[in-house]
Amino acid sequence: MSTVLTLFEARHFVEQIKEFEIQYIGSSDWINQHERLEQLNICAHQSLQFRHDEFVVEEFITQRKIGTLIWDLLITEIWKEKVFPLLLNDIKEDLSLRFYMLVRYFLFNILHFKKLLIKKRQHTYLQLYHEATVMNLLEVLLFHGNAFDEIGDILLELCDYCSCKIAKINAR
Repeated sequence: MSTVLTLFEARHFVEQIKEFEIQYIGSSDWINQHERLEQLNICAHQSLQFRHDEFVVEEFITQRKIGTLIWDLLITEIWKEKVFPLLLNDIKEDLSLRFYMLVRYFLFNILHFKKLLIKKRQHTYLQLYHEATVMNLLEVLLFHGNAFDEIGDILLELCDYCSCKIAKINAR
């Protein structure tokens, strides 16, 4: 069984993880970081499942990046609450614009609008999916007791995040 990443790739990917402000969510740098987190997540799960050397977990602990992941999770949650509803309205407007253009120009310019709409939907989905990726990676990282020593005071923020999620689920 080969892992998704080598030790050196994992070390480099973890080094590159940084905190993004909310206005940079969805940028090309943010998307690159999301892709790297996906690979680190898969590799961490494989290592845990097959009881191999858990170098991804060790890199996060050694480089003190678990707090950065929690920051990322919290910023993504804020983005979902504050920005996503605005984008949802924007997507609905694009749909009505698309229909208008279809009727008016008889499919003449609709391909351009269709490409823009697809791109906007993909980015929105990726930003929503990012929260699950980070949460899943944190699940593996926090399985180890050493990770709690590295987290520090931001653990309280993570507990608050989890309690809010549970409250939202119970409110349904």
